[in-house]
Amino acid sequence: MNIITRTGTSQYDGRTVKYLELLIDGDIHNFSIRRYSKNTVMSMYKNSDKNGTKVTFKFPNDEFHVMFDSNELLRHFDKILSGADLNSIKVKWNQLLIENNF
Repeated sequence: MNIITRTGTSQYDGRTVKYLELLIDGDIHNFSIRRYSKNTVMSMYKNSDKNGTKVTFKFPNDEFHVMFDSNELLRHFDKILSGADLNSIKVKWNQLLIENNF
């Protein structure tokens, strides 16, 4: 499992919006968590067909729980991550939030 964390900006309605991202770049699926100033967006899609297989969840930042909500999204793809893998995602996510004071 390759976990990539990064910061970036996007353009929405003519304004620049900062985000933090945790990306798991898999062989078959990609899984992403992005945190914006007001909400967190999780998405997952099959690498071979992003348009036909993408599932996205959006949460207010104070309602997002990385381990629980990640499992909910993974269920739509019949995927299960071990407790150790979920914990690794949680640790990386929390480090990203702390390092970027977001």
